[in-house]
Formats: sequence, C-alpha cells, structure tokens
Amino acid sequence: MRVLIIGARGMLGTDLLKEWDTDELIPAGSRDADIRVPEQVHSLLAGTRPDWTVLTAAYTDVDGSEGNPENAFAVNASGTENVARAVKEVGSRLFFVPLVLVFQRKFFVPPRHGQNSQLSPISWDLPPSHATWRG
Repeated sequence: MRVLIIGARGMLGTDLLKEWDTDELIPAGSRDADIRVPEQVHSLLAGTRPDWTVLTAAYTDVDGSEGNPENAFAVNASGTENVARAVKEVGSRLFFVPLVLVFQRKFFVPPRHGQNSQLSPISWDLPPSHATWRG
C-alpha cells in the first residue's frame, strides 16, 4: 500500500517514518507542498497517487498562533481542507491527525498554569472540569 505522509518532517511524521515498516511510505514536508496552497497539494497527490494520505502537518506554536492567528488558521483549517479536497479528487483516503485541543485564549497560556489548573477547552465533548494542564 502506498501511504503519503504530509508533515513527515514534524515530530509525529518523523516518528511514523521510523516505526512504520509494512507499507511504501512517501514522506512529504512543506518543501514538497505548502498545504496552504491548493494547487501544490493537488500536484503532490496527483504525482504520488497514494492509497492513503496521512495528514500530520499542523501549526503547533501556541505563542506564534496567538501572534499570527491568520497563519495558524491558514495551516490548520484551510490547509486541512485543501488536503481533504485533493485526497477526494485523486481517489486517495485520508487519515487526519487533528490537534488535540483548541483553548479559549483567556484560559490557556502555558506554562503559567499550575498542574491542576482548569483550562476550559472548547474542542472537547468533555466538561471543562475534566481537562487539566499536565505540564
């Protein structure tokens, strides 16, 4: 099976490449395609024709996201949409690894919170009392 890993140079992508040895892996980083640019993503998928596409790419810099929310949105929202559309267009299947949590800015500014601080995640189905910072 041919598996394209987008975000292969990040922490999770690198780990997947080290551990996954049962399929033909195609690593792709931002130099191969900027997921913010639909044409680049489509070209990557059309050129590699993977059976599966694993999306691990994300803008994970919390401080950078707060300083430049437009870029964080462009990568994490629009970029994900671009990959999903290209996957559909070329007939691949998508395995998406989403960000773990999205927090309300007024409650989550690590590492100033203590170990038992309530964080108020806005992307979980759990009540906020179930989330604590485990730094």
